[in-house]
Parts: sequence; structure tokens; C-alpha cells
Amino acid sequence: MQKNPGAGSSLERMVHLFASGAEQPKAQTAPALPVRKVRAFYLLSAGGGIVRTFYSCNLGICLAESGLNSALLDLETRLPTAVYSFGPLGEEITIADIIHPHTPAWDELYEVCDEHHIIIDGRHDIKVLSLTPSGATKLSSWIKEGRHANPFRGLFHDLDITLINLPETMIESGLLRWLPVSRFLITARPDLDEIMPAYELIKRICDQMPSAEFGLLVHRADDAPAVRSAFTSLSKSVRRGLGKDVRFMGQFPSDRRIAESVLTRSPLALDRECAELRRRLDSIAGYVVKWISSRREVSGSAESMAS
Repeated sequence: MQKNPGAGSSLERMVHLFASGAEQPKAQTAPALPVRKVRAFYLLSAGGGIVRTFYSCNLGICLAESGLNSALLDLETRLPTAVYSFGPLGEEITIADIIHPHTPAWDELYEVCDEHHIIIDGRHDIKVLSLTPSGATKLSSWIKEGRHANPFRGLFHDLDITLINLPETMIESGLLRWLPVSRFLITARPDLDEIMPAYELIKRICDQMPSAEFGLLVHRADDAPAVRSAFTSLSKSVRRGLGKDVRFMGQFPSDRRIAESVLTRSPLALDRECAELRRRLDSIAGYVVKWISSRREVSGSAESMAS
């Protein structure tokens, strides 16, 4: 492969819409967002496994197919897998200066990342940037030294929306100063084994970025009372302990095809036999777009990332 140089709705409303078994509203096709306006969000998982990879790939597809100029930045340092989750789409790629005209800033970015231009359906595409094995080490060194120019400063130009796949090991790395995106979408199962780690993730993020805002996506949400209890527990704990609100961003059921789709590199969002799961993914993507398009998107503008 070549290398190329706010506070949410009320708890009562959220429970009514999502946790009581009510059908989630169908997401509308999102309009194109203004060029050069930084709109991005981090995706983290309170548990381990393939959850971040699954949602990074499938939400990325939904966002791109809604007509948005979309990108996925995979910051997994051990084994970047997001691009390979697209299956054959991730292999049949073209490499070009596709986000904006080539600049010296991109020379620095390509020192740590591979860029992939993935054509989804002949009409829509998504840009995927993955850390290379040596790039992960180099990036960590740059952050620790604090002397290198920000390699991500040109990333958001000419993009409508960027999904950043963030491993929890990178929270205290200093990376958040280079990518000062204020919205964090956290996935968790509706049980204490992941709700408590979700709280700890939020606390760690707040220590690094006091302006952060949070959304919760409940994974393996098969029991409405459990979803309601989990969201209520987390939101009350975060509000009481950290003075923050958590917005409910939707729920996704247990399904054996989730693991199978990642292992076989066959995105569920492109599987015609998974229409109901695709509808749920579209709904979540629609709420994400609405969330990050409202009020303050990031700690600063695109130009503020130039340093």
C-alpha cells in the first residue's frame, strides 16, 4: 500500500425515546455543513474488544452516505484496524491529496499516518487515516518532547465531519492539546462492569479538557429497564461528581453479526440483510450530527489548531 506525502434533553424525554422500548426516530439525511468549520467527535469504549472498531467503521459509512464530506482518524497505537474493517473497500483504494491541496503540514502528518480514500458505493467516500506502527511511536515522542509542530493542524480543513477513534490509553498522552475536540461519544454496556469504567473515562477526560461534553451510546442494549438504570446511574454520578451532563445518543442491540462483521471485514452498514441494524446506525449517526452541530463544536476554530 502506498503512502502519500450541551446539555442534552431531559432524562424523562430520553427515557421515553430510547430506554422504554420506543422506536428511535429515523435519521434524516444530514445537510452539508459549512466548509472549514471544525466539527468532530471522539469515540471511546468503556469496555474492550471490537466495539470501537465496529462503530468507527459503521458510523463512518452512515455519515459518508448521508452526503457529508467525512473522515475517520484511527488513533489505535497497537494495531490500527479501522481501515481493514471496510473489507475489500479498504483494499481497493486510491491515494491522492484528497482532503485539501498538499501543504507542508501534510508532510508531517504522513510521517505518522497512512491515508486511505475509500469509495463506499460509487457515489460516497470516506477518508481514513491510520497511525502506522512507527508513526505511533513517533507521535508519542513528539507529544512527550513538546517541541514539534502540530501534525494535525490541517486535518479538519474542507471536511464536514471527522470521527476520531481514540483508545483510552491516549487520554493523558497530551494528544488532546493537538486535537482539541470537545465532544466525546462513549460506548458502554448497560451494566456496572462498564458504567463505572465509563464514569472513570469521563473523569480522566475532564482532567485533561474541562470543556468536554459527553454522549452515551448503550451497546448490547436488550433490556429497557437495564438501559434506563444504566443511563440514570451514569448521568447522576457525572452530574454530582463532575458537574457535567451526559446526553443519551441511542442504543444498539446484541447481535452475533456484530463480531462476525468485524472479523470477516464485512460492515453491517453495507449488508442489505441487516436493514434494521442499519436503520439504528443511521439514527445514531443523525443524533451525532445534530449534537456536534449545535452550539460550541470544539475548544477552538480550525485556525486555532495551527500552533
